[in-house]
Amino acid sequence: FLIVFLYFNPYSSINFNITILLITILGLMSDKNIFPNPLIRLVIQILILLNFVYFAELQISDVRIDFLNFFLSNIYFNIFFTVFCLAILLNGSNFLDGLNGLVSSYYLIILLSVIYLIDHNFNILEAEFLKIIFFALIIFYIFNILGFVYLGDSGSYLIAFMVGVFMIELNEINYFISPYYVVALLWYPAFENLFSLSRRVF
Repeated sequence: FLIVFLYFNPYSSINFNITILLITILGLMSDKNIFPNPLIRLVIQILILLNFVYFAELQISDVRIDFLNFFLSNIYFNIFFTVFCLAILLNGSNFLDGLNGLVSSYYLIILLSVIYLIDHNFNILEAEFLKIIFFALIIFYIFNILGFVYLGDSGSYLIAFMVGVFMIELNEINYFISPYYVVALLWYPAFENLFSLSRRVF
């Protein structure tokens, strides 16, 4: 996936490519138990995301809730909120990765939905890139179900980051795509994150 993302991605930003590498390395370190403390991993992850969001000027400017839009108009709150959303998605996807095929099939459904939407309504540069990721994920899914390959933390982080960034940008550049559509697609990892954390607290 790392090779596919770096070679085919339509973003020429060095910041984007470095962030992909850092996210993957952090996940690999987690897989190898180099960072067994989840709090340390979370802090490093947030710093990586904060750097990306700030320098890429990635924003969530309109959620169609007036009082929240008021806060999002503040650049510092916007950065915090965007980083928070991405961090929830990354860690929620990691929590989902308990059974073979669960995370990969979930993101296959999301990508299929988005590709269908784009093909029938919008002409977007990233459409071909999404199709490449989709077919790469299908191949991975087959081997994942058979137990030959695993996503691990690195794979979960990487796919969640890519899809999360794309969904934010898709929502920002297309007013006719409702933010509720994006939230509906990405709600499952967020709910899993909340449920897992609540269960561990209790």
